[in-house]
Amino acid sequence: MGGPFLDYWLPRDRRRGLNFLGMVSSDLSANGWDKGAPFVTVVEDEENHLLFRSATSIGDEPKQFIRAEMVNPPGE
Repeated sequence: MGGPFLDYWLPRDRRRGLNFLGMVSSDLSANGWDKGAPFVTVVEDEENHLLFRSATSIGDEPKQFIRAEMVNPPGE
């Protein structure tokens, strides 16, 4: 189970206090998104970006899609 792995670099401003959850899918269906760990990990959590990585290597599952969803948006 080696790499490479699918990454998603999300620009952000940590001062805004927004939280994001990474998700992966192999078919883009509405119910086909696996959320957070252990499916997606945060590799970098920096002031200006987050880097999400799929836990499944591209060699094991070549058809992958990755996205981030805002959780607990301000005012909620």
